[in-house]
Amino acid sequence: MLLATELLEYLNAQDRFDEIKSEVEKMLTKIGYKTEKISFIPMSGFKGKLDKNTITGVLLMDALEKTVSQPKRSTKKPFRTPVSGVYNIKGVGDVITGRIGQLPLGAPVYFYPTNATGKAFSIEMHHKTVDKSEAGDNVGVNMKNLKKKNMPHTGDVICIYDPVVDHNPPK
Repeated sequence: MLLATELLEYLNAQDRFDEIKSEVEKMLTKIGYKTEKISFIPMSGFKGKLDKNTITGVLLMDALEKTVSQPKRSTKKPFRTPVSGVYNIKGVGDVITGRIGQLPLGAPVYFYPTNATGKAFSIEMHHKTVDKSEAGDNVGVNMKNLKKKNMPHTGDVICIYDPVVDHNPPK
């Protein structure tokens, strides 16, 4: 757990930080937390950064790097991803956005529940074209063969179309 203490740009900031940390540790111990597993982080909202000459403590970025880790992404499960946006971009065509799993170029895709089908024509990540996406990438996928009368919507789920597995193929 990370706890940030703000308003430490004043005189005697170190004393104030130590006082706040001590009080919060007492309260957390009283309700059952083990405070040795908690990082107390001094911060300054006014300056936007900690002045290391005024106060000592763990920097927020250091605490985050030590505490927070990237989630494990499975590449063995079937491709499924929610649609976060649907755009028609002039000169490009239909672009579907989302945080997605592995999707190779040219893969036939199916959208549930709209029953729309299409093909992954190109994949772009951070304004660069990529050959495929990996689990957890936030991308825009240029789709071809989408029918204008049955476009996917935000909230639909994309999967790679596999008629052997799919029990409800498009008509």
